[in-house]
Amino acid sequence: MTNSKKNKPLKQAKNMVKIDKEFKKHSEDLPFSLPEKSVESVRKDNERRAKKYTLLRSVFNLNSTGNIKKDSIKNVVAILDNDPIFKGAFQYNEFSEENEITKDIPLLHIKKGAFIDTYDDEIANYIESKQIYDYTAFNKARIESAINVVSHRHAFNPMLDYMNEAYKNYDKKRRLDDFFPDFLGVTKSDASILITRLWFMGGVAKVYHPLTKVDQSLDLVGSQGVGKTSILQNLAPYGLYTDQFNSFTDKDDLSNLIGMFIINDDEMTTSSKSSFEEMKRFLTDNNFKYRPPYAKHPKQFTKKFIFARTTNDRTYLKDKTGTRRFLPLMSHKSKQKKNPVTDLTPKYVEQLWGEAVWLYKQAKDPFLLSPNQEKMLADHRKKFEYVDSAEDELFDVLENDFNNADFIPTKPLMLLLNQYKDGKIRNLMTNVFNYDGSKRGYYKGKQVHGFRKRK
Repeated sequence: MTNSKKNKPLKQAKNMVKIDKEFKKHSEDLPFSLPEKSVESVRKDNERRAKKYTLLRSVFNLNSTGNIKKDSIKNVVAILDNDPIFKGAFQYNEFSEENEITKDIPLLHIKKGAFIDTYDDEIANYIESKQIYDYTAFNKARIESAINVVSHRHAFNPMLDYMNEAYKNYDKKRRLDDFFPDFLGVTKSDASILITRLWFMGGVAKVYHPLTKVDQSLDLVGSQGVGKTSILQNLAPYGLYTDQFNSFTDKDDLSNLIGMFIINDDEMTTSSKSSFEEMKRFLTDNNFKYRPPYAKHPKQFTKKFIFARTTNDRTYLKDKTGTRRFLPLMSHKSKQKKNPVTDLTPKYVEQLWGEAVWLYKQAKDPFLLSPNQEKMLADHRKKFEYVDSAEDELFDVLENDFNNADFIPTKPLMLLLNQYKDGKIRNLMTNVFNYDGSKRGYYKGKQVHGFRKRK
């Protein structure tokens, strides 16, 4: 489009203002008179053009020729703030760290929900097609920047609002300690109470202070049909729950976790095909990178969710290293007093989270455990550990034949346990008894290959 065409609307407005002034100045000297309706129509049209010109100058940055500057973010912001099609359509979700659309815009094929990168092109095309905006072609970078500006001016945090409201409405009745016993038939104990409080307060911490280290997993154990998955789904406000992920490391897969509050590794599907180190990193890192749908580059996200797993296998703790991160609870269908679906209403859930906020605010250091509490949880976990005959015999050999020495020679060890495959013994030494393999050391005065205990 040529500059003359782009300048035309403003030049017309300026010229009409001048013509109107001249017309009023010389109207008394004219040898004829126009019909009153025609004069009024011309006057109103001139007023509209003058108002438009004044509005353009007050709202937009103009270039030297009086046109809307296309290299100005402010001009795009003005359009997004004032055009009826865009007004009130953009907001920034501080919980998901994403821009969102508050309403459908059918004309531009824009849908309510998460903002998609391709919407930039629709917005740019709309602005360029409008005479009122001088057919200005803003580039993608300025469209993106303006959307960020407008969205952040309307920032909100749905989970922070929810927790504040839950705390405000909390009736001061204690429910958390009996929650899992009532709804899943968990045997109530000091360990179950501590586990429940730790996990719920972890959720509160991730909302109020996302960088808080919450590196533990609530593991719900028990037979199918007891409602383990349902209870996790219903505990998530606004439906911010997902079990749709297959990896702890894949950037595309991790995009499913953005904006969620409760993440569930259902039936431990992802855990079973991941290394312990991958899972440990996933639990301990406060940030991770993910790739949004249709995006070319990954983004970094601050974790604001809590983690849980479900399993039918009671002795699911096969690897005894790092088990402190797991908080297991055994469910019993026969002991259930309430239904995880019909009885766990949104109002009840709000009271649970209200109590969790109350507990969190009362605690000086919510996640600092005493030595007695650490031991209690360690003893509790032992009920869920897998033990086989090879592990039992290896324990006896290490204690009775080698006095639990820091260095264990490979050949003598394998000879004493020759009924088992070498690979199984190596795996137990590494993952259960905390030894590193393929080391050299001294045994009976000779340097040999063996296992060395980790410090």
